[in-house]
Amino acid sequence: MKTVQTKRKRSRPEQASKFQLTDSLEGLGVSEFLSRLASVAAFEERPEPIAWIEANRRLSPESSHEVGPYRFERVPYLREIQSTILAPGGGEIVCALASQVGKTELLLNSLLYWSALEPGPAMVITPDWKTAQSFSVDRVRPMLRDAASPAEDHELRDPRAIDSVFHMTLGSQMPLTVVHGSGASALAMRPIRYLIFDEASRLPLSAKGARSDEGDPVALAKIRTTTFGDFAKIVYTSSPVEEGACRISELYAASTRERWHSRCPHCGSLQVLRMPEMDFGDATCRCLVCGLRAGQDTWQGQKGQWCPENPGHPRRGFWLNCFASPFVRWPAVFEEWRAAVHQKEQGDYGQFRVVLHTRLAENFTTKIELMSEPETLLARREDYRAEVPDAVRLIVAGIDSQASWLEWLVAGIGPKSEIFLLDRGQIDGRLESDAARLYRELDTQLLNRRWRRADGRQMPLFRAFQDASGAPGATGIVHRFCQQRAHVLSAYIGRASADIVGPWKRTTSPQTHGRLFQANVSHYKQQLADKLGIEPGQPGSIHFAGADRGFDEEFFLQLLSERKETKLFRGVRTTVWKRIRDRNESLDLMVMVLCLLDVFRTQIDRMTEPQIVEENGGKPSAQSVRPAWGVQPGSSLEFNNWGVQSQVVREREPGERRSWGVQPTRNIW
Repeated sequence: MKTVQTKRKRSRPEQASKFQLTDSLEGLGVSEFLSRLASVAAFEERPEPIAWIEANRRLSPESSHEVGPYRFERVPYLREIQSTILAPGGGEIVCALASQVGKTELLLNSLLYWSALEPGPAMVITPDWKTAQSFSVDRVRPMLRDAASPAEDHELRDPRAIDSVFHMTLGSQMPLTVVHGSGASALAMRPIRYLIFDEASRLPLSAKGARSDEGDPVALAKIRTTTFGDFAKIVYTSSPVEEGACRISELYAASTRERWHSRCPHCGSLQVLRMPEMDFGDATCRCLVCGLRAGQDTWQGQKGQWCPENPGHPRRGFWLNCFASPFVRWPAVFEEWRAAVHQKEQGDYGQFRVVLHTRLAENFTTKIELMSEPETLLARREDYRAEVPDAVRLIVAGIDSQASWLEWLVAGIGPKSEIFLLDRGQIDGRLESDAARLYRELDTQLLNRRWRRADGRQMPLFRAFQDASGAPGATGIVHRFCQQRAHVLSAYIGRASADIVGPWKRTTSPQTHGRLFQANVSHYKQQLADKLGIEPGQPGSIHFAGADRGFDEEFFLQLLSERKETKLFRGVRTTVWKRIRDRNESLDLMVMVLCLLDVFRTQIDRMTEPQIVEENGGKPSAQSVRPAWGVQPGSSLEFNNWGVQSQVVREREPGERRSWGVQPTRNIW
């Protein structure tokens, strides 16, 4: 009888079998045959995940300076998380981790392991198409290239890119899709067994379809795992963001809530390493039990462990800050924290948020509203004794376009981000029918005006933003007149936080192709709330002129016309600004001023002297302007604040022929 030999095959995802039977089976009964077959059948158990990864994973030079075999002894806190992700069966795992602790390596290890031993369709969802491209090209491909496993099992076959969706095959039978969460169509049309949300807290609140928003991208993607039922694995990774609008924090709260506890090198007690116990002077951390201090390498040299606060919950959740990471040195974190606190004291919370989220893995807690009543701000009005206080270095302005008037607000910027509100005014008229007259008055009252200091010197308006979306049908008119005054006036549009990434961005209008600034209004309203809480005279505070300059009770009512509320939006808890009064022009104008401060912060920080206009025909002196801005005064071509050449245009007098060859709207940039 011929020798019976079967090829290797997988009977279950977690077990493989291999049969070899070379003895003669002639003359055997059925029961004896089955007994012999069972005695020689050898089941090949699935290898232990940690050992397999250390044997096959290699760190790539594109993403690590420690190139070579991956070792969990270097990052012991990741061992338990990795074992949980690669455990048999399905489930959800939440990783609320700080940056630079190795959370992306967890995902790459998992994809490599699944592709070799437990293949199934996988999807990685990132916040936007750029991060999707970076994950696919900069992380997955080098990982596959440098893997120690046989090339025929782990090569990247037929990589294809369709728009912002990347599809590849790991090994020979594991499809992987890397996609951004803002497109509903990219999350559909395929069953998924392994679903990974990278930076889950930064995903958009809604995925956009062909004609409308289609809902939460996390919920849309999870539906694709229905086919695999209990065998589907869902992994969420992210550092936290603002409290009340953080997916990863809400997922972590409904989990086992496990935190990494380091062991004291003196008494052996366990504790979470936190900022309050740190000593910035000698870069040590104090033990809460014995009170002794030790440095980073001593603490990280001890064996720590994960301690759950809610054991038994079906969803595993892990939290970790940067103090357990060997890749981040404590003195560097302390310096970042010092700088962030210094900027926070000046009313700038941007760097403070970054350190809090990415280093300490904690949520930023915001004030719920600006204020309820204006009496406190009314009492803070001052008499500057001059049009411009001595502390002001330059002057900016915001212009709000309404249906039947233009409203403007002038502010002086001082050192340490102090803001001095100087003047407020209004010009009546409709842009669609009387634009030429409105802008002539705007030139006189604001754009060409000079503000006098106590020493007699005068200051010009440095830069102004005008809202291009306030009045119906005014967008094209605003852009046209802004282009004619491009050296001082720029078009501006306020956007919701869901429509713009970051505080502001410079772009081009799709209607007029003119230069346009877009501001995240939610960000600047929160920044205004923070600044209003700073006492007058402190870094970052806001000063108000008297009622004779337009700062009456109505101004403050409009300034406090919105409050921040937390609500559930399409299954996601988020914060929104809700209007509590009818008029809010003052609030919109202050948002423009704060955006101007951000846009030109580099130039403002370089200034050591105020921008002055000398008495020489109204032209800025080279001595006062050139060191700060690099402008060639008096020339027909000047360099604007981006170092781009633009043409200076003067208004044509009535009846004057255009004989000097100037194109009124020409911009070279």
